[in-house]
Amino acid sequence: DCSCRAGFKEHALNGTGNASNASFACQDADECVDGTHSCGFGMMCDNTAGSFLCLCMPNFVRVDDNNTLDNTTQGAFHCEDRDECADAALHDCDPNARCNNTVGSFTCECNRGYYDMSLNVTGINGSCLACAPSTYSQELASTSCASCPLNASSPAASVARTNCTCNAGYAGAIGTEEGECARCEAGFFSGPGQTECCACAAGAMSLPASTAATECFCAEGFYGGFEAAGPAGNESSLGNQTLPGNEGSLNEMCDTAGLVCSACPAHASSPQKSHLETNCSCIDGFYEEVLPNATQGNCTECGDCEA
Repeated sequence: DCSCRAGFKEHALNGTGNASNASFACQDADECVDGTHSCGFGMMCDNTAGSFLCLCMPNFVRVDDNNTLDNTTQGAFHCEDRDECADAALHDCDPNARCNNTVGSFTCECNRGYYDMSLNVTGINGSCLACAPSTYSQELASTSCASCPLNASSPAASVARTNCTCNAGYAGAIGTEEGECARCEAGFFSGPGQTECCACAAGAMSLPASTAATECFCAEGFYGGFEAAGPAGNESSLGNQTLPGNEGSLNEMCDTAGLVCSACPAHASSPQKSHLETNCSCIDGFYEEVLPNATQGNCTECGDCEA
């Protein structure tokens, strides 16, 4: 009796009965379709006439198990996943992305401080752009950047809310979700990144949201300017100052820049930003009385005037 060799199967030619009772031909058996192959993990089956080949799938590498190779058996070699992330030539992740190896492939995740443009812009594949100034992203694979709180800013590519600091003229601790930057009130100032506003020198004033000690000026009823040192007996606050509860921490930032504001004589006043004592004049209800041999008069109450 005739029979088909291994790798082939009988096929009846007359279309009736079975091959044992009719003429037949031997047809190649497709082991890859029948599932009778022995290809293992990471392999793909390639049918041949009377047999089959096991080949490593794309992104897998062949590892020989012995010196006798037989592609039709799993024991002769096996296929291992290729780590594309170990070689920059094998992946196309953005330079600002992290490559994650997976079985048979890889994925890309934008680093913290960057966001994935590929989900937002047509035609861009896997591009990671730095978060713009005053924004940040603290998670891998972010598709957008969060904004710093109002009146705060951060450098480009910032990775956390803690990179945000208050702008000049504002102050606050904004490391938490509840933190905010409050405007410095009149008579105070702050530089960028300060958590508290600094007070102008004694007798001085400033506009709200002032950004430096040099924006302070002598208030109404005071006169003076920025000097290296004040006159003897002057009660102005010179040099550095610290706020209560922050001794030392704001010493340099709260330097009053040598602003000296002296008070006008008793019962006298002056406009804001006055520089000289001659800008002082007696207030209503008082008049200037110059005593003998005196270079400057005193303000005397009008009720004491002689009839």
